[in-house]
Amino acid sequence: MTTSKGVDSVRHNVTCSRFRLRLGPHAWTGLIFFMALAARPALAQDATPPGSLTILSRPGGAACRIDGDRVITGRTPLVMERGLVGRYHVRSIEPGYEPWQRSINLSGATADTLWMELRAKSAWRAGFRSLIIPGWGQFYSDRPGWGWMWLGLAGLAGAGAIVANNEYQHKLDDIDAALSLKDRQDAIRLADDAYNERQAAIAVAAGVWIANSLDAMIFFPDRRTPLLGFDASRNSNGEIASRLAVSVRF
Repeated sequence: MTTSKGVDSVRHNVTCSRFRLRLGPHAWTGLIFFMALAARPALAQDATPPGSLTILSRPGGAACRIDGDRVITGRTPLVMERGLVGRYHVRSIEPGYEPWQRSINLSGATADTLWMELRAKSAWRAGFRSLIIPGWGQFYSDRPGWGWMWLGLAGLAGAGAIVANNEYQHKLDDIDAALSLKDRQDAIRLADDAYNERQAAIAVAAGVWIANSLDAMIFFPDRRTPLLGFDASRNSNGEIASRLAVSVRF
């Protein structure tokens, strides 16, 4: 009885082993196929798809505009996954920063990345511009109303100085044309008055010019990096990593 049970046990193990061997390859094939199907969406989400355009900036969170067959506006990091083919013009529209623009040709088959390196506008650049041309610094700092006002005042003051100088030159000509001593003395007196008026007009014009430059520097608005935004960079694996950036200015 013991021998019979032992033989039956061996036969049962052999039958089960044959069954497992018969089903084993099919089971492994199905498992591998299922894992491959499950991994495909994850790989598609992690990798930047072909034909995409990624726009990054320093500092992050900058507003930008894309012009071409389509017009797109947004904030960095901005990723357009598909549909952009042809020549496009990318520019920064973030207030408080120097103008930045680039043109790029998109083939629709490659993953392109564009970095915007932005430089903040400064008060001393605004003052220097207004020192060259009145109102230029105000336009530079996005204060067009003040820019037109200072440009108009400087124009009026400059025109007044020119008129006063011409009047002074005419009075000098009257001195040379005087025939009598009395007429010459009167002409000299009038020329002195014209000279004083000319000097006053020049002083007013110079004052307007300097005041316009000081206005551009002192009242320069600070519209730089957003207090809350996103920054993006590439890690050691070449992947784009974004992070929330908070900046505080004193």
